[in-house]
Amino acid sequence: MRLPSFTYVLSELKEIVSRFPVLCLTTLVGTATAYYMIGNYHVENDAPWVNLVMTCLLGVPFLLTMALFAEQKDASVASGEGPAFSAYSFGAQLAGLALLVLYYFMLPDDWNDSPLYFLLQFALFETAAHFGVAIAPFVAKGNTNQFWQYNQTLFIRFLTAALFSGVLYLGLALALVSIDNLFNISIPDRWYGQLFVVLAGIFNTMFFLSGVPLPNMTVRNADEPYPRGLKIFTQYVLLPLVAIYLLILYSYMGKIVLEARLPKGWVSYLILGFSVAGILSQLLVYPIRNQTENAWVRTFSRWFYFLLVPLLVLLYVAALRRVLDYGITELRYLLLLLTFWLTGITAYFIFSKVKNIKVLPLTLCVLAFLSAFGPWGASGVSRLSQQQRLKKVLMENNLLNATGKVQAAADKKPDQAARDKIASSVDYLYRTHGLGSLQPLFEQDLQALIDKDTTNTTYAPALVQQLMGIDAGYYGTPTGSGFNYYAVAYDAIPVSGFDVLINNVSSDFYSYVESEQESDVAIKEVAHKGKTYQVAFNRNRHTLLLQENGKTALWTVNIDSFARVVYSKHGVNVTDLPPADMQLTQTTGNGLMVSLLMNSMSGVKSDSGLVVNYMSGQMLLKFPD
Repeated sequence: MRLPSFTYVLSELKEIVSRFPVLCLTTLVGTATAYYMIGNYHVENDAPWVNLVMTCLLGVPFLLTMALFAEQKDASVASGEGPAFSAYSFGAQLAGLALLVLYYFMLPDDWNDSPLYFLLQFALFETAAHFGVAIAPFVAKGNTNQFWQYNQTLFIRFLTAALFSGVLYLGLALALVSIDNLFNISIPDRWYGQLFVVLAGIFNTMFFLSGVPLPNMTVRNADEPYPRGLKIFTQYVLLPLVAIYLLILYSYMGKIVLEARLPKGWVSYLILGFSVAGILSQLLVYPIRNQTENAWVRTFSRWFYFLLVPLLVLLYVAALRRVLDYGITELRYLLLLLTFWLTGITAYFIFSKVKNIKVLPLTLCVLAFLSAFGPWGASGVSRLSQQQRLKKVLMENNLLNATGKVQAAADKKPDQAARDKIASSVDYLYRTHGLGSLQPLFEQDLQALIDKDTTNTTYAPALVQQLMGIDAGYYGTPTGSGFNYYAVAYDAIPVSGFDVLINNVSSDFYSYVESEQESDVAIKEVAHKGKTYQVAFNRNRHTLLLQENGKTALWTVNIDSFARVVYSKHGVNVTDLPPADMQLTQTTGNGLMVSLLMNSMSGVKSDSGLVVNYMSGQMLLKFPD
């Protein structure tokens, strides 16, 4: 086997660019942007660059879908008699580019604390576009054998491109490491990331596009022999695994029936995984499913969907149990959507005489696209469900007035179970849908209240709970992964402009049970000009305070909110943080200036937020004249 000549490579590139000009331009722009971002990671606001990369990532499968669909309208290209360039395809790619530009401007201007909705929408659009590639040339014509042959070509080309790109990256990365170690030439770390971007963005994409079947290849009579390697993989690896999981699921179903118990929610994902693996196996063996020499394959193909029926009942019970207990979230919406889809597909392949496998990618493409937006989509339904769930808890605890707006808790505060539900719903709505999803419940302008905090230490869910009259330091049961922050040790602390330095300011907030009396615990005391001041902390509120004579609070800060700021910049478990990132300086209305210099901060990060368990540092005070 000879290596392809340089002339052949250029000829292939020319044909790819001629066939997919807009797609190639999108690939080049996305790769160049990602390359630039890796080399300039310190850019203060990288949202425009992130948005451009996301748009280009979506553009590759989307524009390919548009091009493949439009090529079928060009008689000369579809027949294979004309050139690779198609005016229909070029026009479709330009139309797709216009939609991508519109999508770019729909993305957030700043990804810090931006709703997760945008990421979910991107994932659903990306999924729809990939399924679109699988069905685009066969929406209106082509038999199932041709459809299978086309997708087998794409599947093998995708795996080959990934293998070649991966091996090439490992080889070149090892070459850079060798140069670094053998010749003492310093290789910047960013080169490895940039190398990956170039290979994944340019080489991998171009290699894959060069193997996308031409229109005339998708309409020919597909009578090519079944690949032996694919047959061995499916018949002796994939199908036995499917059988093992089928045995596990049926055994579990028998267990819960005998014990008269409801199924665990986790089993729903196992059933979906089994179904996907089973359907994939069905697709892979489709051309040989009726051959007499493949009895095992024929038996599996005949009975698979019948065996799914009892598991669908189990799937509905597990999925609906979670929804009825906790409402709908995006993940549960998609779980229900796939459950309904699987029910329809099962009924279709059991009762239909046609059994056209083209319905699989077509229906998944349509469902993924429609669920990405609108009030019927994953985010629209989930947002409404969680808003109603929150309203119900607020009404049960008299936290809504006659107009449906939040009123602060009076004498009797909600119990712990209610606070758990409130904290969970508030934090979910904020993280997934933004502050706007909570605004309809309040007469106050929430964003205006957040903007008043010039130090950016106010955590929105904490503010929302404060307005409800609920302890702002409480975010639900603080179980989850730990976080730790350590600042670079000070050789000397500049004290110019301050009157007092207080050393060893440490607070242990490790208290998960609220006490009846929200008392402040004094940890330091200092005298200045005849007055006594105490540094104190409150476990219930997770606040640090400066008090005069143990009574009047002159200054207070929520430590959890400050941890949120550090987390948004650095993630979790970071050592040697710049001192400035662990410093909080504020001036009160009466002229008192407080600067808190933290050495360390640790706690728990859970789905409902950050909870600080311990902090230590120093405090600088400047008293008003």
